[in-house]
Amino acid sequence: MFNKWNKFLKISKYLIRNKDYLVGSTYLNKHNLYSTVHHSAAIEGSILNFKESWELLENKLFPVDNSKQNSLSMLIDHYNALLYTIKKANERHPINLDLIKKINSILKKRTGFAGICPLTGNPYNTSSGEFRTYFMYVNQTDNSEKIFVKPSEISTQVDILLKDLAARLSDTNDIKSVNLLAFEAHYRLVNIHPFGDGNGRTSRLLMNYIQAYHSCPITFIQKKDRYAYYRALEETDRINEEKKGEKDYRIFYDFILKASIKSMLLTRSSIHSIKRKSKKDSFIQNNKESTIK
Repeated sequence: MFNKWNKFLKISKYLIRNKDYLVGSTYLNKHNLYSTVHHSAAIEGSILNFKESWELLENKLFPVDNSKQNSLSMLIDHYNALLYTIKKANERHPINLDLIKKINSILKKRTGFAGICPLTGNPYNTSSGEFRTYFMYVNQTDNSEKIFVKPSEISTQVDILLKDLAARLSDTNDIKSVNLLAFEAHYRLVNIHPFGDGNGRTSRLLMNYIQAYHSCPITFIQKKDRYAYYRALEETDRINEEKKGEKDYRIFYDFILKASIKSMLLTRSSIHSIKRKSKKDSFIQNNKESTIK
């Protein structure tokens, strides 16, 4: 993992030095934001290809295919949630309960659903940003079932997590420590699964929030790596269930490092291309001016 960290830090520092390419309405900044939400939504079931995601977010062009309507709503909500997350990070908003509930409610604005839990009789609305009041499980890659935190324990566990993150957020300032905290927050929130839906996306946005809070590049997991992502979560769970005492996140960190390097390499390559084109255009323009003289 040492070599991965060296590579990660080298690319991160390059992107930070060239941050002017990654702000505002620049093509590359939009490409990064659109890629982040496209891949994150695809991990959770969106069937849009990247061209469709780009046309939707950039030009407000909608595919005619009715089977993609839920994916359209998912992507729009995810994009708005990402913009909100980055805005709050830039404002140095503290990590607290209101923040993550608001992120989740924006994320589920168009695709939330309401009903009555048949086991408890409790009403729920997954677009409200409120915690679930029912048990939740997921089928894992080995066909076993993972049962998440009991509803009665969610508030306490989330409170412990947010207080821990808040206490460490401002004191964490070097690139490696910032990203370790971001990766840890991602794993711990998704492992609680406090919301009725959108837990994976909310956890990835929390990771992005911590990165953006410290002006580090935000990273994303590509759709093609989703099964490796699931396995890294599951293996980290297994190790921590077997061990007592201090938590061990190394397997998850190793996966996220690789995923982050992949996404940042794409950005670095794009910056290189823009710079080469700029130099070429400048050279051509200088030659034209010399010829005119």
